[in-house]
Amino acid sequence: MRDNTYISKGNREYGVVKIPKAEWKPICPPRFVYHLTRGGELGTISESFYFQRISIYLYGLSGIDKGRGGVWANSDLNSLTWAYPFVFDGLERSQSELFKLIEEYDVWRIDTRVINNKWYIDPNMQDVDGWCDCRQYLYTEISVPPTALKLFSIKIDYFQTYLYKNEPVKYRLVPEVVR
Repeated sequence: MRDNTYISKGNREYGVVKIPKAEWKPICPPRFVYHLTRGGELGTISESFYFQRISIYLYGLSGIDKGRGGVWANSDLNSLTWAYPFVFDGLERSQSELFKLIEEYDVWRIDTRVINNKWYIDPNMQDVDGWCDCRQYLYTEISVPPTALKLFSIKIDYFQTYLYKNEPVKYRLVPEVVR
């Protein structure tokens, strides 16, 4: 099985599931789950992220059946700072750097009613139980076709964020057009 090299982080191998399948915990996902990739606004997108976006738009998210490690998703985006992979990409950054980084992500909303994939709590997150709610990190082995996907960008409401610093960051998902 090939790994999802664009997810690789530090010493830990993301994109590869090494936990035996017998230990995976099945879960019934909500209707919409969210897969984040680097991309951002079309005017500032780099060429490699643009090609990744077009590939997902045309062919979907690749799983083991297409030679990748599977598809990872977040069960919700109530707290962007805990969304995968942002939770790792955002470590040791200032607040202004975090806001800029958040807006560099594409959000692929997966409609789980359109597909018949079996979902699991991300087996790679089982060893961090207690550190976070692992049920928000999901995994499926099978590819997600483009018919189950809708692309969004994240927009931060800066005024709300700076005016009320003790409240969570306000954001909205904005439908994105692939050109």
